Amino acid sequence: MLRRLRSIRKRPAGRVLRAVGLVALLWLVVTGHTPSFAVDESADAAKAPTAPVVPAGSQASDVAIITILTPISSVTSRTFERRLALAEKAGVDGLVVELDTPGGEVGAVLEITSMIRASSIPLIVAWINEDAFSGGAFIALACDEIVVSPRATLGDAAPINMAGMLMGQSMSPTERIKVLMPLLADLTESARAAGYDENLVQAMVVLGVETWMVRHRPTGEKFFLTAAEYQCLFGSEPPEGRARSGLAASGGSSVPVGPLPSTLGSDDPDDFQPASGELTFSPEDYESLNMSIAGRSKRPDFCQESAPEYEYVERATDGQTLLTMNYDDLVDYGFAKGTVDTDSDLEGYLGSSNMYRLNENWSERVFGPMLASMWWGPLRFLCMIIFLIALFVEMSAPGMGIPGVIALLALSVVLVPPVLVNAALWWTFAAVVLGVLLILAEIFVFPGFGVSGIAGLVSLMTGLVGSFASLSSTIPGTGADTANLTWAVSMVLAGMFIAGIGMYFFSRYTHSFPVAGQMILHTKSAPAETMLEAMAPAPVDSPVAVGDIGKVMSTLRPSGTAEFGERLVDVVSEGGFVEAGSRVRVTSVGYRVMVELLDDQEAPGGEDLA
Repeated sequence: MLRRLRSIRKRPAGRVLRAVGLVALLWLVVTGHTPSFAVDESADAAKAPTAPVVPAGSQASDVAIITILTPISSVTSRTFERRLALAEKAGVDGLVVELDTPGGEVGAVLEITSMIRASSIPLIVAWINEDAFSGGAFIALACDEIVVSPRATLGDAAPINMAGMLMGQSMSPTERIKVLMPLLADLTESARAAGYDENLVQAMVVLGVETWMVRHRPTGEKFFLTAAEYQCLFGSEPPEGRARSGLAASGGSSVPVGPLPSTLGSDDPDDFQPASGELTFSPEDYESLNMSIAGRSKRPDFCQESAPEYEYVERATDGQTLLTMNYDDLVDYGFAKGTVDTDSDLEGYLGSSNMYRLNENWSERVFGPMLASMWWGPLRFLCMIIFLIALFVEMSAPGMGIPGVIALLALSVVLVPPVLVNAALWWTFAAVVLGVLLILAEIFVFPGFGVSGIAGLVSLMTGLVGSFASLSSTIPGTGADTANLTWAVSMVLAGMFIAGIGMYFFSRYTHSFPVAGQMILHTKSAPAETMLEAMAPAPVDSPVAVGDIGKVMSTLRPSGTAEFGERLVDVVSEGGFVEAGSRVRVTSVGYRVMVELLDDQEAPGGEDLA
């Protein structure tokens, strides 16, 4: 034994350490621990950047960003549709909708939320940077998840009638319910898909939603209970006191909505459950609302829940104001999944390797703000009137050119910007052009007010109505599409009526116009016929008769003026172009005086009245 101890002392220290290590390794194996080789990162921790932790289900390698940074209109909807299609075609696995908007048109908002839900992109994230008010809130909630900047705000999404407010009128309870139905359906569907509390999201669109926040002890999940649910769960009235989100908390003012009957609910947990007494529906409307909501409710039945599993947290909303949530609220209430302040933060949150922005094209940047402005509608209406009058003047005095140019410019203002930003369909432009061509053909090619003229008027009016209707907001499923069409038809008919008055005065006082009066030949013996007179049935004492021969005074293209004796008469050539100075013979007298070119050898002696 002594020899062994002495031999150990003589061995190098390294051998002793290896022996100790071997014993420790055997001990780990016997006890079931599997050793592994690891690098000590303590020395390099400050040098190497730490990779961000990507939340489960939020990873996307190829990401496209679409921005909505302006008031939402039908232009926004069309540009969003175009860019979304590009992202889907590119095969990205992540889409970010960056929001900083005050809201906008209800119809455009619902179109965008429908496109988001129908998209084939696996992950769609809303980035609130910085505001998502009104329609912006609906778009954010429709996405798979939400990330926010530290300055983010979301909420205040009640629909308002801007025209009524300007006129001092408010929506009736029935009208308000009709408008709210598609919004509530959209909001409830978004809440069920993403796991937001259905009571709380209603507080953004309607007053009277009082909620108390409770926490489920086993899971930590938060719910927002109405007074009835609170009493059913805990067996007592909910506590009073200052609400976290309300009139006293915000310092704002209540938005009056007027008295409404009590809430209509349902025993089916998958049906929409109104959280406010401000909501009431007819049985038909309530059934229609439930049929339009996809997804099953994940909300517990608090009358069947165990009270000890829940703890009261605070009074959340008092129902006096529309719910608006800041950054802290969004995080605490479970709406925000992460904090993102820059593109780099977003790239780290998603763990993406490729990220690019799908920006607006040049036409959307140039014409988009113009189409979304308040003066765009009146400007288009005025240009439509100018187009109709200028077109009439050009047809009445062919060869002038200036009215035709004015008509073309006015028509361009009406149709070109909406078509370029894809806010109006191409068929509206084609229908207007086709209508003008058919009317021209009726006047200059096919005499007599017949099929070509009627088809031209129908095509022209259809194109104008389609152009105006496509720019107006629509609310699917509420009958507002009919109201939108009625509004567009009314605008076009009003424009045609006003233009008709202008045409009448032009025809009556043509010679008082400085330019037109100088370009039309006057005679003291007999004034030339106006276009309206030429279009009317020929009177018994018509200045010409079939077979009369006259001399062309202005080139017929194919309409113009011919002299018969001492009378100047508007005529239309059956053969097209006829040069000035040529002799023509009257072939028919009716709505128009039709003439044909007369060869010299065909002229009988003594019949040339020129």
